[in-house]
Amino acid sequence: MSPLIKPDAGPEDSLIFYDIHTHRRYSQPGVVSILSLAQPDWLAKPEKNYFSVGLHPWFLIKDNLEDDLRLLETLVADPNLKAVGECGLDRLRGASVETQIFALERQIRLAEQIRKPVVLHCVKAFPELIRLKKKLSPAVPLIIHGFNNNLQILRSLLDAGFYITLGAALLRSGSNAAQAIFVIPTDRLFLETDDSGMKIEDIYLQAVALLNIEINQLKSIIRRNFTRLFDQADNI
Repeated sequence: MSPLIKPDAGPEDSLIFYDIHTHRRYSQPGVVSILSLAQPDWLAKPEKNYFSVGLHPWFLIKDNLEDDLRLLETLVADPNLKAVGECGLDRLRGASVETQIFALERQIRLAEQIRKPVVLHCVKAFPELIRLKKKLSPAVPLIIHGFNNNLQILRSLLDAGFYITLGAALLRSGSNAAQAIFVIPTDRLFLETDDSGMKIEDIYLQAVALLNIEINQLKSIIRRNFTRLFDQADNI
């Protein structure tokens, strides 16, 4: 089982769930969420809620890349921006891997400038992603969203210093995600809904059932991680 952080539950822990990566636009009582915006939705960013914005590999167009990067630089100045992303690498869909690597490197460098975490999409390109992290050695956290791969890949990512989010796959018995939760150090763990349509509360409840801990203990762990990475980004 993952090493557990001792709970320091306060009154807010009984209320707040943190969903660090979602495509759900409407606010939910008792939930702090980060809305993820890719290129088609950039100009529809929320006025009040937290969000992240990035060049998703599915929507990269090589000829538009410099213009898109310049627009991205203007969007990340918004005070409600919590992260760059999702961005990343995908060998099954999108532009060439070379174009994806170029775009991702630019976005990680941008995240370094503004001192914000990076939320990453990665499909069948984990070795390339790890090599890029070693090349750039970013000070900002790099977070793999929606992890549901085997434990060998997970351990290579943890060894390289990545953070991990788990989502709806946790609820599938025997899934890679349901095994991964026992391996991920709790100070590098987050939960998310992504585009599943599920409630973040249900993902928390599944996580505590697997770990055999109290819900307030998990809330305390995730709250601490969120505060350290997203609310104290300027101290990175």
